[in-house]
Amino acid sequence: MRPLTVLLYLCAILCAGMLASCALRPAELSAPDPAAAQHDPDAALRPAAPPAGLEGESPNLAFTAQAVRTGSTVYVREPVVTIVDSVIGLGRYIEENKEQCDFSHHEDPAADNAVGFADAVAEYDEDWFADHRLVLVHLGEGSGSVRHEVTEVTPDVIEIVRLLPEESTADEAAWHILIGVERADFPNSGFALKITARNPRGEEKPEKQIPVTAAVYGDEPVPPAVPSEPDEQDKPEEPDGYEDVEFTALAVRTDGYHDGARYPAVTVIDSAGELARYTEEFGKLYDFSHKEKVYSDSTVGFVDAVAGYDEAWFADHRLVLVLLEEGSGSVRFEVMRVTTEPAAVIGVHVPEICTDDMAEWHILIELDRSVDVSGEFGVRFVSKGTE
Repeated sequence: MRPLTVLLYLCAILCAGMLASCALRPAELSAPDPAAAQHDPDAALRPAAPPAGLEGESPNLAFTAQAVRTGSTVYVREPVVTIVDSVIGLGRYIEENKEQCDFSHHEDPAADNAVGFADAVAEYDEDWFADHRLVLVHLGEGSGSVRHEVTEVTPDVIEIVRLLPEESTADEAAWHILIGVERADFPNSGFALKITARNPRGEEKPEKQIPVTAAVYGDEPVPPAVPSEPDEQDKPEEPDGYEDVEFTALAVRTDGYHDGARYPAVTVIDSAGELARYTEEFGKLYDFSHKEKVYSDSTVGFVDAVAGYDEAWFADHRLVLVLLEEGSGSVRFEVMRVTTEPAAVIGVHVPEICTDDMAEWHILIELDRSVDVSGEFGVRFVSKGTE
């Protein structure tokens, strides 16, 4: 062949090979559009779209959700869930809780705030309630930096994820999570509320799952609670089958905020050696120092409070330590009862005006050594009202 003919022949073979290779190789994905990947600030409160081809297979019901900050003082220690069935019921809920919660319109929401509750519920009219129910989850946070995401809604479970920031402010915050659901899909008032924490690295940690029987606010008034006898008003309900035991108690402010720490934490101390190990370990995290002077917003030092617990004392006693956190250093505690469950009932005193400082406390409960504290030691809280 002539040189030019040979060259054309080789080029034809090479092109044919490349075409065959392309026909056998799957198509490459194009790079995503950076503009399409920008953060959507509302995405955290919407249910994620199911993957293509899985429509209808997700366990989630259709729902909408909003998180509204409704105060800077927390009046609830555990989330309170309420179902609203009508415009009249919504009005009644607002009327009953307006003294404790900020239900106002917000003209210009700040970065650490949200739209006003009045703005958030404006869309819930009679037409909306004809086909929907509104689930209100009232909860409190020790820091206003924590945000919330509703990730699961089924007839049996509602999951709320607490989004923990890298750095937290020291302000207390009360929130209402407003969840709109189809009335036909969510007919019950009994379900479980699941709380999960997610840190800035995306790691999730289940915190609690609470059985809920929600009060339902509809056109008819919610039946009032049966009042207690006047002389029993401040006494917590007697647990069935449990008796009171003698105790002495002292609350010691020990401070030391730690993001993601779970409270209350209970430790039973059986010896002077165990107390020394606890003091050494947790003294790195909390303020266990000696206090020369005690001011109105402080207490005796932890080391001062435990100075008398030696081996002779532990021969006849046990010490229960209850570690707590509050969003304000103005809140005070009173151990009201200790029972053979075993459990302690602690009254919470909230003043009319609260400081903005976070506070951690150790409640020291002295028990006779004969008291059986095997198994989990429970802690219940009772509101002693605003003082």
